[in-house]
Parts: sequence; C-alpha cells; structure tokens
Amino acid sequence: MKLTTAEGLITALSLAGAGENGTDLPLMAYGYQDGNLTTVTKPSGATTTFVYDDRRRVTAWIDSNNSRYDYTYDDRDRVIAEGGEAGPSRSPSPTPNPTPRPVTAPPPSPPPTAASPATSSTAAAG
Repeated sequence: MKLTTAEGLITALSLAGAGENGTDLPLMAYGYQDGNLTTVTKPSGATTTFVYDDRRRVTAWIDSNNSRYDYTYDDRDRVIAEGGEAGPSRSPSPTPNPTPRPVTAPPPSPPPTAASPATSSTAAAG
C-alpha cells in the first residue's frame, strides 16, 4: 500500500508496484476543500462528491450517477431528516428534541425448576 499526502491529508491510495511494468496501481483518489473531504474517485473515474455547510457538516453526497442524498440537521447538529432522489427518504423525527430514555436490562429469568420424574403406565390386556 502506498499513501500519497498533501498538507497532512491523504490524497491517494495505491498498491505500490502492482501496476503494469511495476508502476503503482491507483485504488482511490481524495479531494479536499478547506480541510473537508469533497471527492472520492475510483480508478474507473467514478466520483462521489460531498457537500458541507458553514458548520462543516456533511449536508449531501452525490454519487457517480449524479444521484443525491441529503441530510438535514437540527440546531444541536443532529441529523433529523435524510433522503435521496434515487432511494427511500426518511421523514423528520416525530419529536424534534426527544428525551433520552435509560436503557435497562430485562429482568432475570427465574431459576429452572426440577423436572418431575417421568411416569409411565401400561394397561393390562384383559
């Protein structure tokens, strides 16, 4: 594996010497803007693009087929809705500020009872 970096960020991933004539075989390329990952490109050229808001939250990603998937956040940076053009969408949470509930374990099972001895009966033919 070979990592290529620029300004402390990984910009490419390749298999060292695995290509034709011992060249590096590219696996992924990464693009950035203002420190945010904005593109991931496969060797085929298929690129996924990430969109950010002013608070550096991912608000959308767009795949190589130009299908878009969006995220909506509340004022506490929680995703409250998500959905896309080509797939199912989820509606916003029914409670915008849900109250956290403690997680409790189920009550323990009662101890097993001793099995009653097996009984059998036979009827005498008459």
